[in-house]
Amino acid sequence: TVSFTSTIRSATQNEDSLTISAAGQTVTFAGAVGDASKELNNLSVTATTLNLNGATVNTAGTQTYSGGDVQLGVNTTLTAGGAITSNSSVNGTQTLNVTSTTTTATSVTFNGVVGGTSQPTALTVDAHNGVTVAANMSINGDINISADKDTNNSGALSVSDGATIATGGNNLTASFDDINLNATGAINAGV
Repeated sequence: TVSFTSTIRSATQNEDSLTISAAGQTVTFAGAVGDASKELNNLSVTATTLNLNGATVNTAGTQTYSGGDVQLGVNTTLTAGGAITSNSSVNGTQTLNVTSTTTTATSVTFNGVVGGTSQPTALTVDAHNGVTVAANMSINGDINISADKDTNNSGALSVSDGATIATGGNNLTASFDDINLNATGAINAGV
């Protein structure tokens, strides 16, 4: 088990990166990761379970979450200047806000199931260069996705083969330059 009980900061703004390789282990962030004046450069976490209990994760570069499950212990905001990629499932009855300002790669990618065992209560994604949903996403609340936030006409919302976005009867608001529904990809709002 790896636990961080206070805020994690870069010594100098955008200088330090943090990589945690804890396969088979639980990692807990009890405090914020990065802040407005001392953001990390990049963050990469591999763990069986990652508990996000510190409300905010801020990086100037990328954020990558791999392994088993990301658990939202509190309302959580992920903010990155680079791409945000979740290769893990995401669960927890909290709100999730995801913002990526990169314009050089797909901004936000969900490769793991979101809301498979406990559904987040709302999801907001602000991406400057596209959003990819590659697995089922089930939110027990409103979903707001902006895949082309900087309006550079390159932000697509892509839903992979077999993936479904479901709002559980709540609102779905999406803005994008293109939408790509691959084979059996689906969006179910108000169902």
